[in-house]
Amino acid sequence: MNIIAIQINQIQIYRLSSFPEQRINQLVSELNVHYGKINNYIEAQIERERIDVEVIDSLTKLEEIARLAPHRIQVTPMSGDFRLGVDLLESIIALLNTQSGHASTRKNLLNLGWDLLRKLYPFSYERLVQEALRFSWLKRNNLVRSHEISRWNHQGTSQNESKVRFSPSEEEIDNFYNKNRQELYEYMIYEMGSDRSPPDPFDQLEAADFYHYHRTLSNVIVLPESTA
Repeated sequence: MNIIAIQINQIQIYRLSSFPEQRINQLVSELNVHYGKINNYIEAQIERERIDVEVIDSLTKLEEIARLAPHRIQVTPMSGDFRLGVDLLESIIALLNTQSGHASTRKNLLNLGWDLLRKLYPFSYERLVQEALRFSWLKRNNLVRSHEISRWNHQGTSQNESKVRFSPSEEEIDNFYNKNRQELYEYMIYEMGSDRSPPDPFDQLEAADFYHYHRTLSNVIVLPESTA
């Protein structure tokens, strides 16, 4: 059957403010039923067609939630709206990782994932990576004070070790330096002082989470339907 055995977590029912709470909670309850069936089917190695039906039904519920979602979900860790958004994004990724569903279904799921990521996190991926590369170059050259920070997720537990972390190679740092030499020197002259150490952009938990989800969605491959 070639289906990856992956657990799709049940979505919590939160106290919501920006979402239309009653309808969203109903949709979440229906989604959890679909997720439970998918998990059971995968565990029992039920034929792919039955799993695909549940994935399509899940997509329908997710699309309605997306239509009801606010344009921007405020990044407040204890907000029910934000925690619901993160749960939904995690479930979309889990659905994609099962490799179930037709190409059109998977493409729509991926598009929903990108849309939700934009609503959850007000970051620019390119700018975040540039700032992180700058910090990496400065740190490699002993131009910043290094310190370890224990990161925690929004539920107060250690961050999942499986999350994608920013870890540039020496070549990537060198390439960044060669392309941005003048800007780096100007930054050190005008932005850095003797009593100031530039921050690691990934000391901000939301930035680290955004990077993880962006990289995860970028790595999803939707193969075209077979015409055989």
